[in-house]
Amino acid sequence: MKIAVIADIHENYHNLVEALKLVETEKCETILALWDYCNPWIVATILSLGVTTYLIWGDNDGKKSRISQRITLSKNGDISDDTYRFLKIDGLKICMTHFSDLWEIIAKSWEFDLVFCAHTHKKFEEKYGKTLCVNPWEISTQRWGICSFYIFDTASMEGKFMYVENPLKTKSDSVIEFQKSKWIYNAKTWKAKF
Repeated sequence: MKIAVIADIHENYHNLVEALKLVETEKCETILALWDYCNPWIVATILSLGVTTYLIWGDNDGKKSRISQRITLSKNGDISDDTYRFLKIDGLKICMTHFSDLWEIIAKSWEFDLVFCAHTHKKFEEKYGKTLCVNPWEISTQRWGICSFYIFDTASMEGKFMYVENPLKTKSDSVIEFQKSKWIYNAKTWKAKF
């Protein structure tokens, strides 16, 4: 079974639709959505594929009641009450978490085969003992200008990053230049010049 892992969408419909086209082409049977959808229509778009979809909450929840309503109305969506979730798919123990600060602790517990996290918009794929840990990067292109997600095949036990060609970037060069002129970026936080 192929599992698509998507994260950090931040209302970028164009990139989400292009990524979902690849999910269809790859014949994924399950989607793990690691949050930052921001609105119910993003969730409706994901669920429109008709693929079994497991969702979790994150730090950019938007209209929770409307999002929950969309998921309830679907026949293929299932959302956790929290920012993490434990699943068993094809005999594999999987942990989904929006927050990346948990993945290493969870991986080192040796209880899971797969740990998928998000939030940082930073791509990684690392193995800790038997546990594969992956951040699928971002659909939004907010941080890196690259639209990416991850597909894991439970039959071959291999995964790969998938990239949307010609993604729609959420920040134009003008926006980036403006931000640079008004803010100084520090690795941990944005600090105003004033």
